[in-house]
Amino acid sequence: MFVTIEVALSVLLVIGAGLLVRSLTNVLTSERGFATERRLLATVSIPSAYPEGKRAQIVEKILADVAAIPAVATVGGTSGFPLSRGSTGMGFDNADKRVGDQAPWASWRLITKDYFTTMGLTMKDGRPFNEQDLLGKPWRVVISQRLAKQMWPGKSAVGQTAILWKGQGELKAEVVGVVSDMRERGLERDPTLAVYIPVYGEMGATTLPLVIQTRGNPMDVVPSL
Repeated sequence: MFVTIEVALSVLLVIGAGLLVRSLTNVLTSERGFATERRLLATVSIPSAYPEGKRAQIVEKILADVAAIPAVATVGGTSGFPLSRGSTGMGFDNADKRVGDQAPWASWRLITKDYFTTMGLTMKDGRPFNEQDLLGKPWRVVISQRLAKQMWPGKSAVGQTAILWKGQGELKAEVVGVVSDMRERGLERDPTLAVYIPVYGEMGATTLPLVIQTRGNPMDVVPSL
């Protein structure tokens, strides 16, 4: 009886180990949507004592100084890294959608104009942000391909009017571009429904997360950084 129980438990362990290995393999080989090779993540702290305008100047200078390092190819600022905890979300809706339909919940990021290039994302439709988008309103956004297909099936999302923070502020914004998908909430999950907002003056926080694409070994950039 003991031998039979031991054999049964061994079979269960082997099956469980096999399923675990297969699940791990699926996660590791899943398409992330973003590049990791020759990328470096860094976070710069900005004292909260600085007034808003001063912090905006500091953010602009940090980005310019990092981009000027010879070993750096591109640099992008963001309000949050992919796969990081505590990612922000919003209700996102089509302004022309009939009343009563439930709006999907989408993650959102504040980004600088070179963020997409630095992350290795590709524009699927429309354009990335330009200098005019960063200077002020009206609001303009770039959305992920999966969100675009869900909200405007069979047609281009570019030029459409969206509602941001549906049910909270219902701010209207123009969709100027559609970018490739990323798995921002976990490699085992579906590609994220994502909204990207250009930085209007500053990141609005006391930290500046940076994604840096290097020309060689990322760790060689650390002393200069």
